[in-house]
Amino acid sequence: MLPFLRDGDVLEIRPVSPVEIRVGDVICYEPSPGALCLHRVVARDGRGFVTRGDALTHVEVVPAASVLGRVRAVERSGRAWRLDTWAARWRARVIVVRISALARMLPPALGLRRVWRAVLRG
Repeated sequence: MLPFLRDGDVLEIRPVSPVEIRVGDVICYEPSPGALCLHRVVARDGRGFVTRGDALTHVEVVPAASVLGRVRAVERSGRAWRLDTWAARWRARVIVVRISALARMLPPALGLRRVWRAVLRG
């Protein structure tokens, strides 16, 4: 879910019924017993939800029964922000629309960031 979620982020995940999950929400689900995954819902499907990681180029269909909950808030570096506000839901919808371009641009951007950091360190 990079760049939206990063290592060290603390997430508040609340159980919700499948009816409450909307396109743009980040859900936590169990793809196999004992494994957890976070992806953004990009569409609803008769079988469940079509999800995609923000930096991935492929989609995954998640059965509604596998969903454990929806990410309600993210805390990073002592600062928290909620994802269930009107503004946060609007931003999530924009991300869904732009996710394909983001997935193609992210790898080169991260490579450039690594090079830049190496140059600054000397």
